[in-house]
Amino acid sequence: MKRVLFVFFCVVLVLAALPVAAQETISVGSVVEGDLGAESEVVYQLTLEAGQGVLINLNSADFDTTLEVRNLAGMTLQYNDDSSFGTDSQLAFVAPESAAYQIVVSGFKYNDNGHYQLSVQNLTTQSLTFNTPVSATFSDESPIAVFTFEGTAGDVISVSAQSDGSLDTYMTLYDPNGNEVAYNDDSGSSYDPAISKQPLSVDGIYTVVVEPYSSGDAGEISVTLEQAQLASLDGGPVMVDLSQTYVDRVSFNAQADTAYRFTVRTVGGEEGNPSVSFISDDYTLPYVSGSNVIEMSFVYRAAETGLMLVEVSDYFGAAYEISVTPAE
Repeated sequence: MKRVLFVFFCVVLVLAALPVAAQETISVGSVVEGDLGAESEVVYQLTLEAGQGVLINLNSADFDTTLEVRNLAGMTLQYNDDSSFGTDSQLAFVAPESAAYQIVVSGFKYNDNGHYQLSVQNLTTQSLTFNTPVSATFSDESPIAVFTFEGTAGDVISVSAQSDGSLDTYMTLYDPNGNEVAYNDDSGSSYDPAISKQPLSVDGIYTVVVEPYSSGDAGEISVTLEQAQLASLDGGPVMVDLSQTYVDRVSFNAQADTAYRFTVRTVGGEEGNPSVSFISDDYTLPYVSGSNVIEMSFVYRAAETGLMLVEVSDYFGAAYEISVTPAE
């Protein structure tokens, strides 16, 4: 009995020694300062209305910061390590519902510690509708552009940002629950981002965030949302022309534990530099690439049953015929 009590006492001591996150509150428009010490993280509670956008900045001269938004169940909705401001962190977050959220301050390394400044400010959002460009201007006062649109499960959309060529921007798409769906840097013309032929999995308000690649860049962009269609490999070969978009997607219905042979062949017999990746449930799976090839063939074994996206890119621009057959 004494041995059992001793073991229990030791367990209590170990648990008591573990870092416990501090709990504080913060409101929109606030700037707070604090110190990350023995705690592995500091947690602030922020209450937002559905659709309300905020820009959250975390700065420190003492340690490499990380910034996270969680719901009260502890699920991570958004995360950032290094923004374009060096090792500081920045998040643009649009609340999927009226609720309290956790803003989590921590360091990149477990033992990081030091002084930090955390700020939360209102972020103006603009609504997107199909085939209607919406403009936004980047400045010191508006370093990020945020757009929202109503999406329906099963829809396929494309969204692109265009500038005059002087801005290098990147784009992130979030679903109504705050989960990252897609990210793109330079798939559009020049240094412009474009997310092409993205299927939507749930109903609700989606968020598009566009940011300059380099902090402090100023200029104007125009963002356009379009309905799109995914060509299917189920009915036979599909041709994609990458001379303008550089990236395109097709789909096929996969069966779990089934091997498929994919063939990517240039149109006209010219050499190309294709890269092919497979995407399922918004996660990129295998990745295959070739240089100066006319035809590339490989076998892929599907891990699960369902719709699979095949993304083909060639930043030198080429046209390809893509086909899939059961592998022998």
